[in-house]
Amino acid sequence: MSIFLQSLGKPVQAMTLSLLRDFILCVPMILAFPLLVEPGVMGPLYSAPIADVITLLVAGVMMAGILKKLTRMEERSKA
Repeated sequence: MSIFLQSLGKPVQAMTLSLLRDFILCVPMILAFPLLVEPGVMGPLYSAPIADVITLLVAGVMMAGILKKLTRMEERSKA
């Protein structure tokens, strides 16, 4: 998704998705899950897939907005 956003000339959104997954979500969950969810190794192991799912949802919302905008641009160019 981030490569798609970069190809559209949207580097801020591409960087936001990458940072969201790798640092904003994953690192705090790696630190918090052993304390809150499951002690030991399994807590941090769960953090990456959960961060991926949350990032997927955010990327879906971003993609819906971009597709709406592209559709409007296409309709304007036809008129």
